[in-house]
Order: sequence, then C-alpha cells, then structure tokens
Amino acid sequence: GVVFPESLEEIGEEAFAQCTEITGDIIIPEGTKGIGLYAFGGCGSDIRRLMINGTTITWNAFYGVTARQIIVGENVNAFTWLEYFDYEQLEILILLQEEQLSERLLTWGLSDLKLSCDIAVKENVLEVYEKLRTNNAFLAKIWPEATHTYYDNGCVVHREWAELIYYFGNGGKVVVPEGVEYIGWECFEGRSDITEIVFP
Repeated sequence: GVVFPESLEEIGEEAFAQCTEITGDIIIPEGTKGIGLYAFGGCGSDIRRLMINGTTITWNAFYGVTARQIIVGENVNAFTWLEYFDYEQLEILILLQEEQLSERLLTWGLSDLKLSCDIAVKENVLEVYEKLRTNNAFLAKIWPEATHTYYDNGCVVHREWAELIYYFGNGGKVVVPEGVEYIGWECFEGRSDITEIVFP
C-alpha cells in the first residue's frame, strides 16, 4: 500500500499512473490540498482501502482504480472523480461529511452512479440518505439492509474482514462488538470525547 505523510501538500499529475502492482491501502492525509490529473490513473486493481482526506481532487485522479472500500474525509467537497472510478468491486463507501455538504454532494454528485455498495454515514445525516434512496436516486444499501458491513453502537464493522472500520458513535464508553479482530486505520482518530474503550 501507500501511506503518505501528514506533511504532504499535493500529489502531481500522473504521479502514480499505471502503478498496477500497488495493493493494500492508499491513505491520503488531511493536509493534502490537491490531487492532480490522472494521479492514480490505472493504478492497482486490488486496492483494499482508499482513504481520501484531500480537498481538491481532479475529475480523473482515480481513473480506473478498483477498491473494496472508500473512506471520504470531511474536507472532500466534490464527487466528480468517483464517476471515473471503477466501483464494480466497491463494497462500502464511508462518507464523513456533515448534513449540508452531504445533501449537496449526493444530489449533484452521487445520484446518477447507481451504486450498489453499502454506504455508511454520520447519524445526523442519515435522513438525507434515506430520502434519496426512497426516491430511487441511488441503490446503495443503508443498514440494516447492508450486505458487507453491519452497524453496532456506533461501530461500522466489515463482516468478512472482522474489522472495525470506523466509529460514528457519540463517544463516552465504546463497546467494541463481539467478533472484531482488527481496528481499522484512523478508526478513532480525533475522538477526544471517548472516555473508555471496552473489548469483548
């Protein structure tokens, strides 16, 4: 995989284009302000997790990339790039945006993609996704209908990987669900409201 340092500010055009042997995780930190044209184009067909925290992503930055899991950071403000992403193998899309941005992104950016993956969102924006799903704007599965993941006390858990992918809960005492074997990358990052984590 590729894990970039927090000090990274920009990924240039075609920086990793056609690096077809990259597998595992691609982690782009929050401080990354730009991801250039075709930066990861044709890069890897066996990406396990793509975590994107950069703000400006060009339309074809991830052209043809295949991943099983995408985590979109709260600073990402456009979804045009996802139109050129090979999402046939995508199992779960985790969106960390708040309500106002989430509604705009879904309405303008995701509504035509007909995603069939699981979708994980913050509880305070769940109604936005339910409304759009009811209107058949997209096919993504929200719990409890989700296929690849389940939600338990704020924890998003991948069934096959037995991994706690992300924590959406309200803090305080966190009880990790039974059967979890792995804690995902940055799963609890920045959650200063957590006072205790209990493992079964």
